[in-house]
Amino acid sequence: MEAERLNDIKNTIHNFKDDIPMGRDLLENIDAMDTEQLLSILTKVFVLEEEAIKKKNSAKYVTNTYENNVRHFAKQLIMSMILSHNDLKENADYKSLLRQRHIAYGFYNILDNGFASGYDILKDPSIEKLLYSGLADFYRNFYGSFSDNEEAIKLLCRFYPKDDSLFGNKENIVNPIFYHISNAGTPSDVGFAFRGIELIRENINNLPIEIIDQLLQKYELYRIINEKVYRHQIFTIIDNASIKMEDERQKYKFSYLDSLLLANSMNNSLYEKYGSQEHLSRHYIHFDQNMKADKIGLIFSNTQESTYAYWTNKCSMDRKFVVNEETAINMRLHIAEKQISLTYLNKPTTQINFEFVYDDWMLDNYRSKETEQTLHKFVHGGSSEKEDFTYNPLTFSLLYLSRYRGLNEQVINFDHQFTYDKKTNELKNSSESPDISHFYGEKLYSLTCIVGKNGTGKTSTVDFLRSTFFRLLNLIANRKITCKKGYVSESDYGVYNIVDSGSKFMVVFHLRNQPYYLTNIKHITTLAAKPFDNNAYKSVHELSKVAYFSNMLSVNQDSLFTDEEMVPRDKSQQEKMAMSLSSFRQANYSEASSFIQKRKAMENDTPSINKDLCYQLAFLDYLSPEKLEAYFDMPSDRTLTVKSELSDLKEIELTVTNIGEKLTSLKPFLTTPDAKLESFSSGQYAKFSFLAKLYWFLEGHRKYTERWKPLIGSYIFSRDEVLQEEETALLFIDEGELYYHPEWQRKYIKMLIDFIHSTDTKFKIQVVITTNSPFIISDILSKDVTYLSSEEKEFDQTFGQNIHKLLIHNFFMSYTIGEYSRELIENIMKWLCPTKDDVVNISEELSLYFERPIDPKDYSEKIRCLINQIGEPIYRDKLLDTLNKSELGKSSELELLLRQRAEIDQRIKSLKEGG
Repeated sequence: MEAERLNDIKNTIHNFKDDIPMGRDLLENIDAMDTEQLLSILTKVFVLEEEAIKKKNSAKYVTNTYENNVRHFAKQLIMSMILSHNDLKENADYKSLLRQRHIAYGFYNILDNGFASGYDILKDPSIEKLLYSGLADFYRNFYGSFSDNEEAIKLLCRFYPKDDSLFGNKENIVNPIFYHISNAGTPSDVGFAFRGIELIRENINNLPIEIIDQLLQKYELYRIINEKVYRHQIFTIIDNASIKMEDERQKYKFSYLDSLLLANSMNNSLYEKYGSQEHLSRHYIHFDQNMKADKIGLIFSNTQESTYAYWTNKCSMDRKFVVNEETAINMRLHIAEKQISLTYLNKPTTQINFEFVYDDWMLDNYRSKETEQTLHKFVHGGSSEKEDFTYNPLTFSLLYLSRYRGLNEQVINFDHQFTYDKKTNELKNSSESPDISHFYGEKLYSLTCIVGKNGTGKTSTVDFLRSTFFRLLNLIANRKITCKKGYVSESDYGVYNIVDSGSKFMVVFHLRNQPYYLTNIKHITTLAAKPFDNNAYKSVHELSKVAYFSNMLSVNQDSLFTDEEMVPRDKSQQEKMAMSLSSFRQANYSEASSFIQKRKAMENDTPSINKDLCYQLAFLDYLSPEKLEAYFDMPSDRTLTVKSELSDLKEIELTVTNIGEKLTSLKPFLTTPDAKLESFSSGQYAKFSFLAKLYWFLEGHRKYTERWKPLIGSYIFSRDEVLQEEETALLFIDEGELYYHPEWQRKYIKMLIDFIHSTDTKFKIQVVITTNSPFIISDILSKDVTYLSSEEKEFDQTFGQNIHKLLIHNFFMSYTIGEYSRELIENIMKWLCPTKDDVVNISEELSLYFERPIDPKDYSEKIRCLINQIGEPIYRDKLLDTLNKSELGKSSELELLLRQRAEIDQRIKSLKEGG
């Protein structure tokens, strides 16, 4: 190697050796080393750094700072060494260095950033094998942030060797690719690398089909069925892979998506029909069961310890259901007809067909009630008594929580049908019968309001109901945790880390008319409800949809600039799976969620649909001029504008009467992240945004999705996130009155009730509101208000109650006036009526309110001046009366009379002297 280039390498090492603290000492004397010595010592340096990184990663709290520094050193080093590659390529230590994972990463990183001469190096297959093996090794051991996942997808796919015959064990290559691709998402996917799907689309075609097959086989069946983001990943891989024949793409999509979801929708009915014998039992999908298995077992033989009934599993135009080694049902893809058929082989006339839509990766239709009903009838032949598939919508009755995220013992009663005695663990039927069955209207099953000081657990209560409870149901349904007689043990669910250790809970809920309870409290005594078990419901369609609304942005600002629901890297497989259920029948319509999606879309180079604007335009089209005026106190002919500050799009004016004719011109705004409707005050916009999202959840999705397709395309909005016909829903509205004027707060409940009933969908809604406003609870029955407080006290009646009384007695307030005015009033009383314990310096304290020290003779005058500023007549008059009767008042009155007498005497004297 030329001396000049060797010196360049040494200078680079000197400049960046602080990035490698463990190996830094070995590099102190490199100036005296020749090429052989330097390469040898660098190999030893990276061995030391690897050991240090392993030690760092074994700590309880892990950051990537240390390894990022090593990566930075490796990039600088390889950049300085590449120019001497031809001189070094036969050196064994140099080759060993190229295989080192950080060096390999650094090479591909600088290559991706435009270091063109690196491509010549890759023309040598043996060198390419070293470098790519090192890159795979790096990403097999490095997770990093979502941006690192994105870079991994790009580098591992883009630079996959054209000739991969040099690789013996392809598993070592496929594992890191899958590891990072399985984190790919879009801006709408909270907790995933939001440029990941686009990067798959751009780079996956560089992988050979053999690798694609192994990659797809890595996907866990459980995740494919339960999470649309994984279906999106799989479809994107198939759609953009180097699959030459279009028929092959459709076969792959059928095998890895459509047929799996159809099979899953049939499994309950299949088990009913074929698994009723005593020696048979249902087999539930394991978290780690992936698509590599050749059988997907459904029914096991307990006596023979073998699979009795299963679905075949291979990439094929057919998927068969086999019972006792005989094929019972064939599911087949007919590409020409764009159909999927299901046929009983012993009853060829018993066949049903489903439309096969290649572009549909959400596959909502296969998860619908209608499909489940159709498949249920097909399985039972259309004539069995099992044909009727009755859904039993879930409604909540009672919740008991204790020591959950710091929450004290608390009972929330939704429908008042039960009472729970915390001391005796006894659940009873309530002795009170409801006087008014539909107090809030026929569509509202219940309306509950949670009140409490900040930090008392309002949000924790909401989180348990909207998230933890449904995760528990899912884990129980899939036999991941045991539920016996309504009881689940912390020893079972603890590994999923979804409930605080030591927490106690009991949930009482109805499935239609039958009440059930689920608890982790032993020895519950009750005849009022049945213990929950796996037979309580047959379908997830019986569970409530959950929608969360909040105008608040996160108090933890960091979460707005990261993914607040991201899965921590050091979590166990069980914890990650439990976290993946975060979207299970959930719809998050909070402003914080909207902000995060828009932020991610702005950071992304590719167009992303502005869902908020879609909600708002649908709602505006739904509104009549009269409703616009009634809801928002604005003229019915008000012109609104759609505009974007971050683009050069010309703003468009809209009214409630012309939006339909302007939809086409609005298309560019629908992919602009910051575009929104304007001409609102902050309060009006908060209300408009909330009602637009609520409308979309209740019925806007069904009415406008097809209308939006020409503008934004298909598969943007999921049925999982909106209410379907005859479903029940649990609506959480967290401090929904935020930004509202008191008059709007006063009308809030009436507005909410009227709005829900104005939609024409048949459903049952449970509403849970948290609030800090007395105006809200003055429209809610006392029994429907839950107070999170450690105080043992009787609360006043709420419905129709005086606001001031509610503030004092129901909102834990000491006073109904401002603290500054209250302090002044107390000071005045202390000055006028001091007790023996009061230390009073009137001059000093009065001077705080005036520009100069106050003379004692002016005390009364200045105090009177302060009293006259008080607006409440009762306070003001009482203080004036106290002043007049006090020593200060009497002294002041005497001084006044003496001054008046002096003035009169002077006047008399003047009159006498004047004649």
